[in-house]
Amino acid sequence: THDAGQLLQKGFNAWAEKIHGLLAWDRIRDHSTGKPFATGGALPTPAETRSFLKDVYDGITTRGWDDKDPSLTMGGQALANQRAEHRVLHFRDGSAWLDYNREFGTSDPFSAMIGGLHNLAGDVARMRVLGPNPRAGLNYATQVAQKHAADIGDAKLADRSTRAGKTALAMLAHQDGAANIPQHVGGARFFGGVRATRTSIQLGSAMISSVTDAATITAAAQTIGMSATNVLSRSVKLMSSQATRETAARMGYVAETLADTGAGMARYFGKNFGTGIPERLSAFTLRATGLNFVTDMRKIAFQMEFAGHLAEMSGRDFAQLDKPLKKMLSDRGITAADWDLLRDPAIRFRSPEGADFITPFHWLEHQTTLPRVEAEGLALRLQMAIQEQVELAIPAASLEGKALLQGTAPPGSFMGELARSSTMYKSFSMSMMLGQYHRFAQADGWGMNRWTYAAKLSAMLLMTGALAIQLKELVKGNDPRPMGDRKFWIAAAFQGGGLGIFGDFFQSETSRVGGGIGETLAGPVAGLAGDIIGPVASHLTRLADGQGTLFGRDAANFLRMNTPFFSSAWPVRTAYSQIVADNVQRFLDPEAELIMSRRLKKMARDYGTQPFVAPGGNWSATRMPDLSNAFGGSQ
Repeated sequence: THDAGQLLQKGFNAWAEKIHGLLAWDRIRDHSTGKPFATGGALPTPAETRSFLKDVYDGITTRGWDDKDPSLTMGGQALANQRAEHRVLHFRDGSAWLDYNREFGTSDPFSAMIGGLHNLAGDVARMRVLGPNPRAGLNYATQVAQKHAADIGDAKLADRSTRAGKTALAMLAHQDGAANIPQHVGGARFFGGVRATRTSIQLGSAMISSVTDAATITAAAQTIGMSATNVLSRSVKLMSSQATRETAARMGYVAETLADTGAGMARYFGKNFGTGIPERLSAFTLRATGLNFVTDMRKIAFQMEFAGHLAEMSGRDFAQLDKPLKKMLSDRGITAADWDLLRDPAIRFRSPEGADFITPFHWLEHQTTLPRVEAEGLALRLQMAIQEQVELAIPAASLEGKALLQGTAPPGSFMGELARSSTMYKSFSMSMMLGQYHRFAQADGWGMNRWTYAAKLSAMLLMTGALAIQLKELVKGNDPRPMGDRKFWIAAAFQGGGLGIFGDFFQSETSRVGGGIGETLAGPVAGLAGDIIGPVASHLTRLADGQGTLFGRDAANFLRMNTPFFSSAWPVRTAYSQIVADNVQRFLDPEAELIMSRRLKKMARDYGTQPFVAPGGNWSATRMPDLSNAFGGSQ
């Protein structure tokens, strides 16, 4: 992927000089002659290739407008035709590719390769659903709905169709990447890097928060007749057993984060723009703290258990299937004849222990009844049905959530960056709630009482949210919070819904990362600006009043709260805060002991807890956590 910003900054001459000797000119056609520029590995002169390279350069830096005129037509070239075009540039070898990529590329080799495969797969998916020109196909579908509403004279349906069409177009823009084309490359890269850095700073304990997955896994599994206990126990087996993971791979289920390096971040706020050190920091944090691994194992466990559930149901005809399972398959166009093909005992997967599974990928590679194209269609429909349930069980930032919260404002624009900052982390909660609302609204079709479903899910999210709060206090080196305080349960409700940071304001004027409600609503990027601008403004005011500055105190606090990985990574955050940040504060701030004492009093007043790990790394004063504190409090 070319970095258009770097090409523009360096200019055509520098770019052409760099790339000229790295290309395999015997594989690149001269459009004026239809023949290769050179043969036998020879290198043409720069003069012979200048016109060709200038055309490529202009195409990259203008996004194709160099050879296209404005018109009143919509759409452009069909997606199917775009993928039929030949590659223009061929590099001499891998070393030449790497050499060019270091200066003018935007991704590492693995990400480039996997990104290309993901783009191809996304194109196939869009064309399967919306035709060879997906945007035109979606516009057509919207017009059909609007025409139907007009024909029957239903004004409310017409309004819903228009709104749904706009949301669907925004979702498509996020899915095909159109919403991520930057308005200003430098601004998009900078703010994307800031968001990725804040992820590394603040999401190091997200794995602890993910205990709330137990609630959504239970709700999703029970809805379709599966055992939630089996899903949770299988996820533990997958985490602890390489043999179990190998069985999953043979079934066709592999870790998402192995195939998509941005999948970990994407769970909480979708795809980020840009690459480089900030993105590597965030990816490392989510990987090293276990979030990626745990999320992968839970997704694979759910799919394996679903495949086992299908095998258990294989003795029934389609008409005899339980209502939820029959609805799920029917919604994806799987018929009774399809079910008979899928449940054929001869081609079902069997594990080394003899367990029986109906898995779409294994079935696709071993069935011989259908032509390959038809078999692929059936396998994909079954996997889509499974994937919908996985998204409800282990929620992630969804296209619908991003479309509603962000719209299509591009990165690098004021509104685009404001939307991305203010909705960072919140898109996860929005997406989870949207998914559960859709399940609630369709409850009758699933054969369940919607209010019973809502009550059970709310109770489970509340309890797992409370568990997440207490676990996070323990990994911070604090006693559990008293659960007799009603404010604790309000915070637990927010935590269960994926908005734990807002629950802090019911017990304190600031959030867990030190920001007020305004900074929290504006998002982590604004929070970082506050962390930097606030102390500077405070120092200037103190100097103007003739007072001394508090540079040492602010530097220590900034170090404590804004160090990538160490500020939030649950295995090391307590040691880092107590040994590094506390001692830096003691060294730089003459009032360090007084400030630490005030901090402990504020913690006791706001949260009813105290550290069991002594400040400053004084291990001799460290004690065991007081678990009984969780049962104190009466407000």
